[in-house]
Amino acid sequence: MSGTFSYLAYGLSIRATMPLPELVEGVGKTEVSIRFGSVYPSPSELTEKDWAHFSLAPEEDYLF
Repeated sequence: MSGTFSYLAYGLSIRATMPLPELVEGVGKTEVSIRFGSVYPSPSELTEKDWAHFSLAPEEDYLF
């Protein structure tokens, strides 16, 4: 399965690379992007206090 999917949830426009059937389909300027891929640093390199969030660019945050 390829392509992107657009959703609206909690007042946010979401673009995902996988279907999220729990969400309502919608359109708008993408505010949240969900995709698979490698991130650096990897979660195993982060300290316990950083495990949930880190930022690599002013407009990008990684949550896990």
